Amino acid sequence: YITALFSGKRGYWNERGTTDAAFVRALDTVLECGLRGAAVIRSAQPDAVIMQSDACDSYAPASVEAEPLAAFLSEQAFVGFDLTLGRAPEEPILAWLADNGMDARRVASLLDRAVREPFIVGLDYYDGNERIVDAAGQARSDPSPGGFARLAERWLDRYGLPVMLAETNMTSERAVGWLDACWSDAMQLRAAGQPVVG
Repeated sequence: YITALFSGKRGYWNERGTTDAAFVRALDTVLECGLRGAAVIRSAQPDAVIMQSDACDSYAPASVEAEPLAAFLSEQAFVGFDLTLGRAPEEPILAWLADNGMDARRVASLLDRAVREPFIVGLDYYDGNERIVDAAGQARSDPSPGGFARLAERWLDRYGLPVMLAETNMTSERAVGWLDACWSDAMQLRAAGQPVVG
């Protein structure tokens, strides 16, 4: 999801695309590579633990008018894991995929080749993962983020698989406090019996 978002929609990386069609095209390529890679690994080592890492993005609405967009963007953040793990995305996401070049047959092809357990859901958590979005689609970092544990619970609930804080970073002035908060959140989840690994 995040590689495709940054390459195909936000124009930061690789293709420098800025459209939903470019986002979906990049997503399709990333998914195909991931599925093929997992298949090659499992053909040589059938019990290999596969870990895929992606951003754990979440959007809160800035107003009542922004609620549908915030819900859609929050759901969209699951699309990479959904299609990797054989979970059909929700209907609005399927419609968005179809409108932008990934038809139902292609989605079915990806779902049919899902990566099975053992699998670890790697979550990349940064200061900007929790956002507030307005009805026009303008997003900004949430000034009062809920933290890694709150976001990780969404992925734990959705997939029922172990999660890992796979990637994080913070500027030097805030690095120690940030790492302490992320560690505390991970340990809080583990203490509650959640399968947090790594």
